[in-house]
Amino acid sequence: MRAFIALGNPGPRYEFTRHNYGWLVADQVEDSIRIRERSNTQSYELVRASHRGSDFLICRPLTYMNHSGIAVANLMKSHKLEVTDLVVLHDDLDIPFGRIKLKVGGGHAGHKGLISIIRELGSNDFARLRLGIGCEPKPPDSVAYVLEPFDEGEVKILERTAEEAAIAVMDLVTSETNLVMNQVNRRSDD
Repeated sequence: MRAFIALGNPGPRYEFTRHNYGWLVADQVEDSIRIRERSNTQSYELVRASHRGSDFLICRPLTYMNHSGIAVANLMKSHKLEVTDLVVLHDDLDIPFGRIKLKVGGGHAGHKGLISIIRELGSNDFARLRLGIGCEPKPPDSVAYVLEPFDEGEVKILERTAEEAAIAVMDLVTSETNLVMNQVNRRSDD
């Protein structure tokens, strides 16, 4: 079963920030599917859903970004998931704003949520739906930048991109990762 890990930080202070892009995409997915069950644990919120006959999970870690790996490890243990079942939805400073990329494996590029997940799982062999928040010139303080809300000029692009990312998530529920990767990355390069 696929498990989509939407990275972000809990609480109203972070609700519409760049670092919560994963949560925004999860919201978009939930608006378009039939939710079977919602539940909470101490470390994550969980939605069980189905799409075209395939069950899947959406997990929002509640451990704050820097400790996301704790929630992911708990989810994997309680649902007997493998690393290859995971797709992490996260903001990415190395991708221009308004673009998304899908890849499997790789480094963390300094992203604290990915660092935590890789450390806790002892593996980086999970898929990542990388949600571009990059800008030129690069922000001098990337920590402050990712914790800022999206600005007015970004909102329209954000809506379109979050919708594209949600479609990619739904495709990943029913299709092979490599097929979806080719589609997503080709569209993003256009």
